[in-house]
Amino acid sequence: AKKGKRMFCLAARHTSVSQITHHRGSFLTNTSVSRSNQVRSYAKKGKQQEGKNKGDEEDVEGQTEFEIEPIKESVGHHIEHLVEQYETLQAVKASPALLESMKVDLNGKNVSLSSLGSVQLKDPHLLHITLYDEKNAKAVEKAIITSELGLTAVTSDDTIQVRTPKVTQQFRDQLAKTAGKLSENAKNAVRNSRKTSLDGLKKFKLNKDEQKTAEKQIQQVIDDAVKKIGDLHDKKVKQITTI
Repeated sequence: AKKGKRMFCLAARHTSVSQITHHRGSFLTNTSVSRSNQVRSYAKKGKQQEGKNKGDEEDVEGQTEFEIEPIKESVGHHIEHLVEQYETLQAVKASPALLESMKVDLNGKNVSLSSLGSVQLKDPHLLHITLYDEKNAKAVEKAIITSELGLTAVTSDDTIQVRTPKVTQQFRDQLAKTAGKLSENAKNAVRNSRKTSLDGLKKFKLNKDEQKTAEKQIQQVIDDAVKKIGDLHDKKVKQITTI
């Protein structure tokens, strides 16, 4: 390259997302990449700014690549979180699984209840929690009674008795309503990821065609994620209203 020229190279991969799968603790997308759809752009001439560090110079002189993976990871985490929330949304008889996946806020960190104590079934509507550390009793009790599952909790030292509500049609309707609210929250989070990703395209200084290709890739990931969330919602509502 001639002196004074800056060269940027964009490899914008054509991405087709067919489904979201659970992989390494998060929901990721299956991706196919077509080399024929790679596009390249070069920035206009200009002097390099003085005072740039070595990393900045390498970014200018070398290849700069638009990656779809960050947004796939972002929306994947939102879907994974929804699945975890749905696991605790049950219109069935009491079972240890009802509480074990529940998240407890300990000093701002979400911890699974299963790591804080053991859960045993005493009768069809009563669960017994034996805590590993009594000092966590208050946080565990709060998580239980604010879970929107209609649970009641009675704490005594390092044990908590949890009673599930009688399953009525009114209770099922309330759970279905909660499922809808959680689904909408997940969709909004995914759409926010779209906005963040589109804003991030500015740093690549794409031409019109490249911008259009990148936006299309991002939108495809978002559309697939929203559809997945809708499918999870429909499945959960069916489970709540029929089991």
